[in-house]
Amino acid sequence: MRTNRFLKHIITLLVLLWGTLFSDVVVELVNDDTQFVRDISRAELVECIRDALDLTDENTPFYKASAKLYFDENNAADYIGVYLFSKKQYLAEGRTIDIDGDYRVLSVSSGYTAPEENGDGSEPCRSCPDPEIEMLFTTCEDGIPSAVFGINTAYDIAVNAGYSAKKIIGSEVTADLIKAYLTCPNLKLYGRIGHGHRDGILLANHTRISEDWVNNQATDHLKDKIIYLNSCFVHNTPFEPLVMARGTKAFVGGVAPLWINWSEYVFNRWLDKILTNGEEFEQALKDSEEEENYPRGDHGITKNKKGAMYYTE
Repeated sequence: MRTNRFLKHIITLLVLLWGTLFSDVVVELVNDDTQFVRDISRAELVECIRDALDLTDENTPFYKASAKLYFDENNAADYIGVYLFSKKQYLAEGRTIDIDGDYRVLSVSSGYTAPEENGDGSEPCRSCPDPEIEMLFTTCEDGIPSAVFGINTAYDIAVNAGYSAKKIIGSEVTADLIKAYLTCPNLKLYGRIGHGHRDGILLANHTRISEDWVNNQATDHLKDKIIYLNSCFVHNTPFEPLVMARGTKAFVGGVAPLWINWSEYVFNRWLDKILTNGEEFEQALKDSEEEENYPRGDHGITKNKKGAMYYTE
């Protein structure tokens, strides 16, 4: 696959412009209005988050904060959980802002993890949205030009190779949607571009696919599926071995930080090599990094068998 050099330059310029436009960090508050319990506006709470996390600093490494307000058993404000999204890498970091009942900040700590969608540990019954789909490509980062370009390119590669494919871009890419598609019997490959960390991936509306969710699935839940997560650190313990323990055919993801407007092209090259050219998975990944002058070994791959593996197997 040859990505047009002029087009890549255009994408780079768009990414640089995007970084300039987001010099002020976007703060998304996912609570709906009915969850507020006192006379405080959303704008006031957003400013509270900005100040607590020093997001007004022009040198901040983040472009977006996804925040959720939590309440105690008396329905009083308790704390704010925040995911911070890097503007240079597909990396997300968590912060917890402890507040009192009057929304005064008491402390800020790292290590926030959003609760699973079903806090009681139950798992809703999900059905496949489209049984005909063989390949799914998603990003919730519709404001990052190179992420959108990467998903559009991946979709085109799959369709041109003769597969039934679907692409979903934007705010509808929630954890619940992806979990539903992963039940599809004909799904052979899922590829996504977006932020993550060692415990899993972050999706729209403050949702996530976590190590805990993967661990609670049946051992054949991802049977014979190929998973490519263009996200930082996901190809590490604890997430990587849990994904492979669900019957996954091959799992590719970031061993190290994956750079915005660079790692996406490795993903596209690899996909083109295995689908269009019929190349071996692991060698195709190494060659894709080399051809994009990407740091060697920053992408990891695990296969469910030793030796060579080809998509047609």
